[in-house]
Amino acid sequence: MKKTLVVAISVCILAFAGMAQAVPFTVNGITFDNLVGNAENFTWSVTPVGGSIAFNLNVGQSATFTYGTFYTSDFGLDTGDRNDNDDRFRANFDVQPPTPPSDLSRIGAPDAGVYWVWDYVSVDFNNDAIIVPFGIGGSYSVTFLDPDTLWADGSTNLQARITLISDAQAVPEPTTMLLMGLGLLGLAGVRRFRK
Repeated sequence: MKKTLVVAISVCILAFAGMAQAVPFTVNGITFDNLVGNAENFTWSVTPVGGSIAFNLNVGQSATFTYGTFYTSDFGLDTGDRNDNDDRFRANFDVQPPTPPSDLSRIGAPDAGVYWVWDYVSVDFNNDAIIVPFGIGGSYSVTFLDPDTLWADGSTNLQARITLISDAQAVPEPTTMLLMGLGLLGLAGVRRFRK
């Protein structure tokens, strides 16, 4: 009887373990708007990544992805470039889940300055995570990351990180329910056979 009970419990555990699957994410609709100051003293541009970005995450896992590029050709910087500190742009993209997708955006602030004697350009975002709920009980965080500092003409990647906090409560698949049912039927049949 003990052996039968162990087998039945094992089948149930395997059946429920089969329900925990990686969550597929898709990032698309990447755009930049509200560009302010990019054609004034300090000149810069932003370009979105084309197409969709797809990846899978399990609970507790993160994925960092590139959604665009920041570019400048204004080096060496003059005093006007360094004093032009009101530049900004808004980065936007859609993330699935949920369906319809969540529209996420953050303001990036390009800033030209001097560190000791070296000119540099940084782009700062509000790095507070945006928490996105999906399904029943599912949630993930999205963080817009500050890109690498530029010390000369060129470009740097604009990136964000998605971390899966919790999965939505899964609805058991028919195969999972069938396995569970067969395990319970087997347990009942063996018990009946032994009596």
